[in-house]
Amino acid sequence: MKDQSSTKGNDALNNSNSLNDETNRPLERRIFKVNYGFLCFFAMIAGMGIFQLGYVLTANNQVSPILDIQFNLTDKSDKNFYHTMIGSSAVLGATIGSFSAGKIIQIGRRRSIIIFNFIGAVAVFGTLILNFYTICAGRLVLGFCGGLFSVALSRMIDETIPQNLLGTFGVVTNLSMNAGNMFSILMGAGLPDQEDTKASEDSNFWRIIFGFPWVFQIIQVSAFLFIVRYESIKFLIDHKRDNQALKAIQQVYHSSENPQEILDYIRRTGQKPSSNKISMCKALTGQNFWRATWFCILFGILLQLTGINAIIWYSNNILQKIQDDSGHGISPRLGTILIGVTNFIGSIISIFVVRRFGRKTLMVSGNLVMALLLFLVGLFSFLKFNNVMLIMILLFLLIFQQSDGPIFYMYASEITQDTGLGFAFLSLKGSGLIISLTTEYLMDSVLQPSGAFLLFACITLAGAIFFIFAMKETKHLTDKEKKDLYKTRFKELEDIQFEEDIIESDLNINRQQ
Repeated sequence: MKDQSSTKGNDALNNSNSLNDETNRPLERRIFKVNYGFLCFFAMIAGMGIFQLGYVLTANNQVSPILDIQFNLTDKSDKNFYHTMIGSSAVLGATIGSFSAGKIIQIGRRRSIIIFNFIGAVAVFGTLILNFYTICAGRLVLGFCGGLFSVALSRMIDETIPQNLLGTFGVVTNLSMNAGNMFSILMGAGLPDQEDTKASEDSNFWRIIFGFPWVFQIIQVSAFLFIVRYESIKFLIDHKRDNQALKAIQQVYHSSENPQEILDYIRRTGQKPSSNKISMCKALTGQNFWRATWFCILFGILLQLTGINAIIWYSNNILQKIQDDSGHGISPRLGTILIGVTNFIGSIISIFVVRRFGRKTLMVSGNLVMALLLFLVGLFSFLKFNNVMLIMILLFLLIFQQSDGPIFYMYASEITQDTGLGFAFLSLKGSGLIISLTTEYLMDSVLQPSGAFLLFACITLAGAIFFIFAMKETKHLTDKEKKDLYKTRFKELEDIQFEEDIIESDLNINRQQ
């Protein structure tokens, strides 16, 4: 049996080589005109799922002092516990959702988002009840939905946006997340001052903040049902739904382009359809998959260990502690708003930066600069130069949004399959869960904020060294070339057969012409 299989593989390889000799030409890279109006609308609507995740993860940032009063919490340890559990429940949900998404979204990226928007709408009810357990349960489910949305969106962008525009539209996942963060922080401006105990006791505005995801869910589901009516193009091609793929192409590309020609080109430059349907074991240990999966797992962990979400999720409490210890500095609420707005502005700037520079260039240079800025944050925190420290945090956020922030979502989707992408997001959200569970205790430990940021600086510097030696550039590569970057030279029989089919298809097209 083994000899027959080997012979069959050799025959296929010989046929493939002969066909390559007959064509004797490299694959032509084509750029087609697109419908920018539809692409922008598509990106906005598809991004509303992860917009919800960013919103939910940050919603407790400024609500927590109000809930402290309404829950009658006075002890510092009790407040830390409630802050950590309510905040971390959504992160735990996002961790589980990210891990599960690789399999779930194989029923359809758009379809999965619609289903879990309905589930998320039910979960919102639990967050509106002044009960510790129902708030945590509701946020857990919302986090699960958001984790799935993040994986589905990354795949939709990669499978719909033309390769030459991924530098521009590839930042949508990160931009949407940060837009949700900022919107949630700005909503906190409607809360009463936490020093006004009576107003805080009577306030119900926290329910408006927690209930606002209903608005995003209605908009996204309506748009998916009536306007963005098709799955991502490559998903439809892989599932042999060419009629729907042609209709999706007509929406995405300019009316002057030939949809069938575009479909044929995407099929020729894409990976084989079965590659997206691999087992968890194969994603982690398979000869052609483990390198990409484990690289992205380490990438996700290093991203969180820059301290980005310790700042975004707990900025109000961190700044309050620093102000209490030093007795001066900008108010925590204003500082938190500045952090949220700066983070979002950095995301907008990244649209132009990521389009211009390579992924590896941005990661290496970005991590080196971030390590320096985190060191300065720790130094100025120790010296109690609070306003200067805040400026260093804002600069750190601007650099983060040109490197780790957008590149992780783009790069993980470019080089992994669905299951591997699920593991990548599991590492991102799982390490984020650890950050969420430990941040308040870390800031109160012997390290204090200054020591914590110096620790983040050292890890970020180590991350820069890792990216220098381990990361490969994907800019300007086709989908198949990106998926092959971390593979071994070994080709399975189905890879050879898939390439042979593509070459034969090219020859048939040439003969017809």
